[in-house]
Order: sequence, then structure tokens, then C-alpha cells
Amino acid sequence: MRRSHCLLGLIALFGTLDAAIPPVSEPDQVLHVRRISELWRSGEHDVAKAQVRDFLYQHPKSPYADSLMVLIGTHEWKEGDYAEALRVFDLVRTPSLRAKVLEQRLDCLYHLKEHKKLAAELHSHGLVPSGEVFSAADARHLFYWAEVQRADGMKQKSLGLRQRKLNEAVASYERLYGTTLGSQAKLGAAEILQATGHPDQAADLYEELAEALPDKRSSFLLKAAQLEAAYDRDRAANTLAKLQGTEVSWPLFSHVLTLFEAGQHQEVVDLVEANQDSLTDEQRPLVDYLLGRSYYQLKQYNRAIATLEPLLNNTRTSGDDKQLLIMLATSAYHADMPSELEQWTELLAARFPGDPAAPNLRYLLAQHHLKSGDNDAALELLLALEETAPGAQRNAQISYDIARIYYSEQRWRDAYHALEHLNTLSLSDELQEQVSKLIVLTTSHELKSAPKGSEERERLLARLTNNIEFVLKTNRSPLQDEQQRYRLQLAKTYYELGDLLASRRTLEKLLAEGTLYVPEEQVLTLLAYCVLKQDNDRNAFITTAEKALGINPSMPEGDTLRLHLVGAYMALAAPSTSEATEGAGNAARAADHLYSVATKNSISVPTDKLTWLGNFFYQQVNKKVPPSGTPVLDHETRELTEKALAIYERLRSANTLAAAQQQENSLRRAKLNSWLQRPQKVLEAAQEGLAIITMESAPDLRRGMRLRLALAQSQAAIGDEKNAKAGLSALAKNDNHRIDPLSGDIARLQLARIALQRTATNAITTDEQRHTRTQLLALQKNRQLNHEPVHLEAAWDGAHLEARLAPLSQQTEILLEALKEAKRDFDRQDDIVSRDYHAARKMHPDFERLYQGYMMLFDARIAELEAQNFGSQGRRHDTNGKQIAARGLYRTLSDPQFAPSQFLVDEAKLGLSRLAQQSGH
Repeated sequence: MRRSHCLLGLIALFGTLDAAIPPVSEPDQVLHVRRISELWRSGEHDVAKAQVRDFLYQHPKSPYADSLMVLIGTHEWKEGDYAEALRVFDLVRTPSLRAKVLEQRLDCLYHLKEHKKLAAELHSHGLVPSGEVFSAADARHLFYWAEVQRADGMKQKSLGLRQRKLNEAVASYERLYGTTLGSQAKLGAAEILQATGHPDQAADLYEELAEALPDKRSSFLLKAAQLEAAYDRDRAANTLAKLQGTEVSWPLFSHVLTLFEAGQHQEVVDLVEANQDSLTDEQRPLVDYLLGRSYYQLKQYNRAIATLEPLLNNTRTSGDDKQLLIMLATSAYHADMPSELEQWTELLAARFPGDPAAPNLRYLLAQHHLKSGDNDAALELLLALEETAPGAQRNAQISYDIARIYYSEQRWRDAYHALEHLNTLSLSDELQEQVSKLIVLTTSHELKSAPKGSEERERLLARLTNNIEFVLKTNRSPLQDEQQRYRLQLAKTYYELGDLLASRRTLEKLLAEGTLYVPEEQVLTLLAYCVLKQDNDRNAFITTAEKALGINPSMPEGDTLRLHLVGAYMALAAPSTSEATEGAGNAARAADHLYSVATKNSISVPTDKLTWLGNFFYQQVNKKVPPSGTPVLDHETRELTEKALAIYERLRSANTLAAAQQQENSLRRAKLNSWLQRPQKVLEAAQEGLAIITMESAPDLRRGMRLRLALAQSQAAIGDEKNAKAGLSALAKNDNHRIDPLSGDIARLQLARIALQRTATNAITTDEQRHTRTQLLALQKNRQLNHEPVHLEAAWDGAHLEARLAPLSQQTEILLEALKEAKRDFDRQDDIVSRDYHAARKMHPDFERLYQGYMMLFDARIAELEAQNFGSQGRRHDTNGKQIAARGLYRTLSDPQFAPSQFLVDEAKLGLSRLAQQSGH
């Protein structure tokens, strides 16, 4: 009973069945289930699911098999993989469990649009409600039935049968209007009614749906209006008015002048354009005049010109020729028509001599020249207007524009002198603000050319500070965004003048205002420098600077700020034992910033910092790598690998490293390129490292072996078998094995794999067979935890070697038995060595995960081979079960998020490919 309770607890943990499951007496089944439970509790859900599949292929006739099948199917259903869920549900044989998953099966058929099968299921279980709908389940079944009727009706070629089926579907939907599925039912009914020629009923339903589903209100109202427009224009108009959020009426055109005088210019345009044919010759000139003025007010200048130009000298509007010419010239300015602007300006000056409108229009022409970049033409007009334009305000505006031209031509002193006298005039608030802003800008540009530390720069800084303070104090209506820009600039001048306290206070007040109209990152950057320079508070500096970069990582001064951050982080990255995690985090942030600067080449980075950066990235990747072999490079790990490699390549080109550093650099470049599967790059790095190695000290000897190993492996990868074998054979010798045992073991495994490849062409001799068997068996037996997965892969290769050397008809059986024997050998704990191996493995989560991954690979291949055997015996059900189990395990291993080595991913993908071929997919 206790074992049965354990399984029931597991099932409750998966959130599924309530059915009583009979207890079993087989302890291996109970242990397997307990292992699944532990994996699930520890958060290894994918591994747990794979173990469920493992259980199913090991114990296909277990009383728990169908229950666990239900678990997998339910999981796939919840994940939205309806096809896979349905396929698994169909394998369940226990009647009570099939009843438990009936609703899920129906839902899968509905989502897969398997309407024919869905109808058959509903009928076979008597689930088509014929009376009133009382429960949510009844409503769901009736909705399924309505969907089946609808799909069936749409496929009918007979119009009569089609209409009857669709009417039945609508009737079924109508029975659901008062249920929780009411909205879905109304939508289905509306679509049918729309398709069968009942737009009024469909429109009613769409309007009801618009009220019931606010988030889709607009789309449903639009559907309703589109249908209503065909049979009731007024109703469509009212529906569209709801869509716009306003109840409107549709008055007929009565009196254009009344609308114009009321300022309803768009209404004038709409009504005149809609009623052009009803206008009399008597009305048309006046109406066109009002229409043209309405276009002008609506800023539709081209249409205003086209409407107003024919009215010049018209007897009905001649009294307004002056206003017409002003509107035409102004419209020409806005429509970028300089010739017409000049033509109508001169016509106005001729007809109305001395009228102030002519200089004003000439000023517009000057503005056009400014916009088009013709500064010379603009300056000529403005200098002429300075003498003739009436009023101090106009003259001040002209002087301001002249200063703008000087400013654009970088004539800073001329611009400043043109503006200086304007501060003595009584200007409008708006013009005063523009003048003051330009004074500040001209002074700022003068400052840029002044050498740092010079008296001229100090004078300009003081002048700039005084000018900004003047702007902030005397402008009578400064805009808030302009105010903030001035204050930020003022803070910068304070900082450069050495008044850190004033700069900091100005910046803090800016931040305290909440809404910023200046780039916040600029405020924070300057504040960070103030904090660092004034208080030397690294933590406060880091917080403020990081916030600035977080807002705008690509800001122009970002690289300089990052270098300061690197220094601050590195100063905090030497933690005490209790602060190890924090110290590592500081180092990581320093590395991120330093890498960003180093890769841009905008600022020179010292060699020692580059060396630290490359080593830091290398160590981060190395933590995720098996002791031997190639890691699975997810996006994050691949990015770190590429970063480390980029830094080591920069150091290599710098050519300033000591010999030992160059050797280590070459070795790491070889290793990083091998992880990225770039054998030619590995070969180049290894050869480069071997060319400078001295072989005198123990570190040199170890580096030498590892470089030679990298060289041999890259030679094998590019097909240079002769040199690869020679190098590997030398490394596999016992003397070398004492220097670096791991390199020796990897060399032995690589030699065995070269021999294994040769079995495909029968090019392997008997002596090679014997030697390869001996080497693989020794690696498998004399395993060391810190050499994994060499010994695990040796067992895998050994089993495949035995199979390949056997007759073709016996290879499947021999491989199956060899894999089972290898797995039993690894699971064995009948001696001190094996017990120590397993105990040590369980103390290290990374090794445990690695071991479990390889055991899963063995289990998957075994299941695949057993499926082949069952298939040859005609045992279809058993074949399907084994294939499901194998496929599930392979899928788990092919996921880079789970698999701890690239070897597992590659083998799993091969396994999935073989299974697909066997299934005919």
C-alpha cells in the first residue's frame, strides 16, 4: 500500500487523475516512478517527462502505463500540441481512463478541425444535447455540434441541403445565447446569416457582440455598418457614429455662409463639394470664395490657390482683391511656390502702394529662401527690408533672421554682435526668448574653439554662464523644455568651471521635477561625474551611471562613461568571502562595459585590461563546459565564446604578450574555435602555439600536450587522417599520459573513433580491431569522474564497434545487447571503485546531469532497437510504444536547453532522423 500511495502522490503532483490505480509489487517500477517524482519536484520537468516515456517502453504492460500515457497526453494538450495529445490519448486502453480524457479528446478534435471524427465521438457517447442546456459540459458539447453542422453545411453542393444544415447550426447556436459560450455562438450564427443572405439579422448580432465584447467593439460595429449600408443608409450612419463615439445627424446643405461665419470650415468644404451641381451661376463666385477661404483655414493651400485664383477681378468678389492676393501669396509660401509668391506680392504692391502687406509678403519670400538654403538671396532681401519694414518688432525680427544667417555660416561673432543690441529693445516675449537662445548658442560655439585651460576659454565660460542665467531670469514666458535645456547647459558650465556643488544642485533639481524635457541620460551622466569627483562614492556613481546608460546605451559620451564604470566596478570586485557573489557580479558588469568599449576602437584599452577581459569571458564559458568534449552552445554561451575569441584575437594582433601568455592565448583560441566547430581555425591556433612553446616547465609540457591534441583533432576533422593518427598515437603513450591524463584519454578515444570510421569500408585490420577494443574497454572500465564524458562515450563507441564488426544480419541484436551490457556496467555498484564513482557523481550536480543525459541516450537507442525487433515480429502495438519512448527521449536530448554536451544533441538528432525514416515520414 505504501508504494501505491507514492505513485498516487506523483499523479496528484502532475495535476491529473483521480482514478484508483492498483498497486504493483515490482520494485523496479516503484523506483522508476519515485525517480520521476523526484525529478519533477526539483523542477526538471522535461527530464521527468522523458523518464515517463522511459517507463512506458520498459514496462508497456504495467498497470501504471495507461495512467502515465494520460499524463503525457494531458501535458501536450495543455501545451497546445493537439495533434500529439490526440495521438497519445488514442493509445490509452483502460476504459475508465479513456472516459477521463474524453473532454480533452473532443477539444483536440475541435482545434484540429476534425469535424467528421468529432461528430462521430459526440454521437457514440450520446453527447448531443436535445433538450435544454443545463451545464457547462452540455453547452460545450452543443457548441461542438453546431460547429460540426456549420462545417458540414458549408461543404454541401446542394443548395437545399446546405441551407438546411446551416439553419440547424444557427438553431443550435441560438440555444447557447444565454450560456457562457453565448458570444462565440452569436459570432458563429452571425457569420452564417451573413453568408446566407440575412444581413439585417447578422447586423443585429454584430451590434450585440459589440456591446458584449468591448475590446472588439470597433471591429464588430464596422461589420454591422458594412452590412447595414446595403439596405438602410441612415442606420449605417448611426452605427458609424457610435464607432466614432458621437451621435450625429446628417443635415442637408442649407446656407454655406452661415457655416463659414460659424467657423465650420470642414463642413463648408464637405457640403459645397457634395452639392456643386445645385449651385446657381449667381451663387457660385461667392460660394467659391468662401470655399477657398475654408481651404485656406484648413491649410489645404494648393486647393485654396486653385479655387481663389480664378476669382481675381471677379465683379462679385473684386472688393476683396487685397485679401485674395494676401491669401494667394501666403498659400504660395506654404505650398513652396516661390515664383507665384513673388508674382502676387508685386501685384499687391502695384495695386495698393504703401500698404504694409507688401513688405510682410517680401519677408515671407525671404523666409522661403532661408528654408531652401539660399542664404545670399535671403540676406539681400532682409538687409533691404531693415530700412523699410515698419515698427521696432519687425526690425528686431529681421535683425534676428540676419543673425541666424550669420550663425548658420558659423560667423559666431557677427551673429552675436547682430543680436547684442536687441536686448536693449522692448521685444515681444516670444522674440525675446528666440534672441536670448541664439545668444547662448553663438557663445557656446565660440567656446568650442577655445583651448582648454586658456584665459579665452575661462572668459567665454563666464560669459556663457552669465548669458544662461540672464535667459533664465529675464525671459517673461520661457517654455519649460527650453528652461530645462538652459539649466542643463548651465550645469555643464558650472562643472567645467569647477563649481561641482552648483552643478550637482542644478542637476538634482532637474531630476526632482519629475517630467524631463531634456535627455535624462545627459543629466544623469553629468551628475554621476559630479558624485565621483566630489565624493569619490563609487556605489552612487555606478547607480547613476548605469541608469544613464540604461536609458540610452548609444549616447555619444557613453564609452568614456563606461571606462569610468569599469574602474569603479573593478575597485569593488575584490570581495571578502561573504561577498563573493557580489564581487563576481561587479566583475561581470566591468567586463560588459569594457567589451563594449574595446570592440568600438573609439578609446584605447590597455593590454592588461584586454587580457583580463578575455580570461574573464573564457572562464564564464568554461564553467558551462563538460570536462572534455564539446559543449552545447546556447545563444548566451555562444555569445560569450565569440566575445572571448574576439578579445584573444585582438591580443594576438597586439603582439605585446610574453611567451607564456602567447602560448596560453593560442591554446584558448584553439579551444574556443573547437567549441564553435571551426577546425581550420583550431589548426592555425595550435600550430601558432606549438611554434613558440619551450617544453621546459610542467605548465609548458601540459600546454604542449593540449596544443598537440587540438592540432590532431583539427587534422582529423578536416580529413588529414595520417597526421591526426600520428599525433594522437604519440599523445596516447604512457609517458605523455602521466603528464596530462585527460589529454591522453581524449587521444585514445579519438584514435578509436578513427578506427570505428574505417569499419564502414572494411579497411580495419584484425590487429586494429583488437587494439581498438582494448582501448575502448580500458577507457570504459578505468573511468575517472573528472574525465567525463570520455568514458561514457567510449562505452557508446565500443558497443557500435562490436556491432559493425558483426555480420549484417546480426548487427541489430549485437548492438542492442552491447548497449544493455554497457548500461548495466555503468549502473553496477558491486565494488569499491564503482561505488565511489557513483557517490562522487551524485555529489556534483553537473556530473550527475551529464551522466543522466548519457544514460538517457543509451535508453533511447535501446528502445529504438527493440522497436525494430518488435516490428520484424509483427508486434505493432509494442513497436509503437517503443518508438514513442525513443522519440520522446531523443527529443529531450536534442533540446540544447537540456543536453549537457553537443555529442548528445548530435546523436539525438540522428536517432530522430532514423525513427522518421522507419515510420515513413
